[in-house]
Amino acid sequence: MELTLPWPTTTGEALAFASAVAAILAGLAALILPGPWAGLTGEPRDRAVASSALRAASGFPIGLGIVAIMLAQPLLYLALGVGWFFCAVGRAAALAADRTAYGMGLVRLGLDILLAALPLAYAFGYLP
Repeated sequence: MELTLPWPTTTGEALAFASAVAAILAGLAALILPGPWAGLTGEPRDRAVASSALRAASGFPIGLGIVAIMLAQPLLYLALGVGWFFCAVGRAAALAADRTAYGMGLVRLGLDILLAALPLAYAFGYLP
């Protein structure tokens, strides 16, 4: 059996692929640089608890992104999109509860919604 990297052939698959790459990069950033990443997400930079939580949580987006890229199955892109969607739900709840970084929070909420919409649109057949 030969293991090859399936390259996206359609526009929808390429956009879902880009969302998987973004998940991998976000997970790697949280794993390698938890302090600056915590600052980008609005968490306190100097707390060891925040960095250890980010490092612990970084493995899931890395793993899901790698598997979605390597297997290129619509159900994996569906799982990736649902994951990004619930990131957006959590960010919206955080914005409603705490309005400290409201402007940047809206930008990040928009990015989460976009990264959720790309693989979900491909998985449900809205993008060819």
